[in-house]
Amino acid sequence: MKVLAIQAPRMQADDAIPYLEKTFKKFDEQDFQLAVLPEKWITTAMGENDPLLNHILDFFCDFSRKKNCTVIPGSFSIERSGRLYNSSPFIHNGGLHGFQDKISLFKAENGRYTRGNEIRVFDAEQIKVSIAVCYDLDFPYYAKMAIKNGAALIVNPSLIDSEFKDMWHIYVKGRSLETRLPVISVNSISDPFRGGSIITRMRPENGGIFLESELLGNAETTVAETNPELMGKYIESRDAEDPGSYALDSRDNRR
Repeated sequence: MKVLAIQAPRMQADDAIPYLEKTFKKFDEQDFQLAVLPEKWITTAMGENDPLLNHILDFFCDFSRKKNCTVIPGSFSIERSGRLYNSSPFIHNGGLHGFQDKISLFKAENGRYTRGNEIRVFDAEQIKVSIAVCYDLDFPYYAKMAIKNGAALIVNPSLIDSEFKDMWHIYVKGRSLETRLPVISVNSISDPFRGGSIITRMRPENGGIFLESELLGNAETTVAETNPELMGKYIESRDAEDPGSYALDSRDNRR
């Protein structure tokens, strides 16, 4: 699977369409199956029926239809029924198929945003995709629930301060290796985040799994590859090996 990672700088909603037109025009002649942007790269909060939000989503739908691809346009601050959500759209073959709301809110998000209450898995035809918005990826339970719902790939729109880059990469690699799910984690190049996006893939060899990763540095756009289409049986096998719960009773251990 070819992935277009766009480490978009942060901007207000009014600037988004000119930026997207300029950026995506560069890839008119290139093929890829998935395009991903960062968490909250648009800094403006918008209502779910805001014409500007709809214009932005229509742009991504048109691009997805033209390229016959999936687009995960990062996440947006979206107000629904008086509550604000950090929410990531899923767009496939020209259609908007729903949103994944961030569940694990990070620090200042608490009190401002409402947390999501559902881990969704979206169908991109031969590949099922889970969207873990930034901090959601830190917790093993998220990936395990996504697998139970059939996920073969995790996309992780992120907004990570560069100071924490090394720890962020450990989370991404660890989550990927422990589940066999490839992970695509895309950050903004704006200060203090400064890019550093990471894409993982797995290489089965000699009865085991080798984790490979590609770091995207500070390039604003990169086309990279990962391989969820090859990992289905390894994801299922790994999930079956995990008992899911552990009874570690000290009395039993003395026997």
